Amino acid sequence: MRLFLPQVEVGVCRRCNQKCAACNHFSMLAVPPYVMPISVLREDLLRLGQVAEIGKLSLLGGEPTLHPDIDEMIAMARSTNVANVVSLITNGQLLHKMSERFWHTIRKIEMDCYPGKLSGAQIVHIQHRARENNIDLKIVPIGKFYKCLRSGRGETPEQIQDRFDECPTGHLCVCIDYGYVYRCPQAS
Repeated sequence: MRLFLPQVEVGVCRRCNQKCAACNHFSMLAVPPYVMPISVLREDLLRLGQVAEIGKLSLLGGEPTLHPDIDEMIAMARSTNVANVVSLITNGQLLHKMSERFWHTIRKIEMDCYPGKLSGAQIVHIQHRARENNIDLKIVPIGKFYKCLRSGRGETPEQIQDRFDECPTGHLCVCIDYGYVYRCPQAS
């Protein structure tokens, strides 16, 4: 019997096209540009697939559309059949530059929509592309960043536990990276 993991996240790109001060990934300041090799994701998924079934595999970053082979990453992840759904979590700002193969390969996009970053026309264009390619598009308006677990120095253990308990994802997330599995990517 295999485990069931409702959601697994993979940071396929540790850089972003934004410099959001409250971003918990800190990717523009703390780490050199990095893109995950396709072979690493394939190996991680195949190994995890031996012991678990994934409800939703979310490819994210930084900004995953900066990965030069994101369409190949999506196709490979889908081909492993480890996850029921492969989703891309993006800020949407580069979707207009994506290849036709990308639009034919991805089946679910979760687009975090930050104030003032996308025009109404850009959103309509993304919605049109999603409809014409039968993509499940979820637009998530973002008014503020979620405060991650390590952000409050001097907090009591009870305060940290309260923040964990109030997590918008229900603290069911798992993250995989180079053969390691982490619980709660917000805290790792």
